[in-house]
Amino acid sequence: MHYVGFVDTEDMNVVSGRRKYTSLMGYSGSKLAQIKFSSILQKRLPAESGINVVCVSPGIVSTNVARDLPKIVQAAYHLIPYFIFNPQEG
Repeated sequence: MHYVGFVDTEDMNVVSGRRKYTSLMGYSGSKLAQIKFSSILQKRLPAESGINVVCVSPGIVSTNVARDLPKIVQAAYHLIPYFIFNPQEG
C-alpha cells in the first residue's frame, strides 16, 4: 500500500482542509513513512556496525482498514483471503 501513500509535510495532521482524511490515506501514508524511515536509518548506520535494517510486510492482516471504502470495494476486500496463500502453502 505504500505506493499510493503521500505525506504532506506542510499538513502532517491533515487539518488544513485541503484533503479529506480517510483510513486508506492514513494507512498508505504510514506504510510509506515506515519504508522511508527504514531506508534512511540503513543509510545513517555506519557500515562497520554490522546492523542491517529490514522493512517487511506481514501480508494481509484482518483489520477494519477498508471501513471507509465504497461498499463494492469492501466486498472485494473481504474476498482477498480466498485468493492468497498462507505461509505454510508458500
